[in-house]
Order: sequence, then structure tokens, then C-alpha cells
Amino acid sequence: MTAPAPARDQEGQGLRPSPGFVEWLMGLPPGWVTDPGVGLTANQQLTALGNGVLPLQAVAALTSLTEAFPASEA
Repeated sequence: MTAPAPARDQEGQGLRPSPGFVEWLMGLPPGWVTDPGVGLTANQQLTALGNGVLPLQAVAALTSLTEAFPASEA
């Protein structure tokens, strides 16, 4: 998939990050946060994305933790 435009002009406010680009950069499926059916404004989308966890980083963290601290067999 091609990357969406990284920024868009916000009527008189200058360039702002594009929620679609942030979603793509995080490795999330298209529309995960930006689908109109979700009902979020662009600012709400950016807030949600900014507070989100990158799936690949989460996998890396959990893999490292399980290697460092293997579960004991009961």
C-alpha cells in the first residue's frame, strides 16, 4: 500500500499531521481509527493514534519479556 499524504492543510491553521498517514505509519489496517463509521473528528483520531500502541512494538516487547522471564511450569 502506498503511504497517504503525511500532512494536510487545516483551513488557516497550517499543516497538520494526516490521521491516515499516522495510522499507516503505525502499521494499523486502513480505517482502524480513520473510518468515517467510527465517528471521530480528525483531532480525536490523532489523539487516539497518539495514545495507541504500535502492534509491532508490542509484539517485540512481549517477546523480549517472555524470553527474559519464561513462565514456570506448574
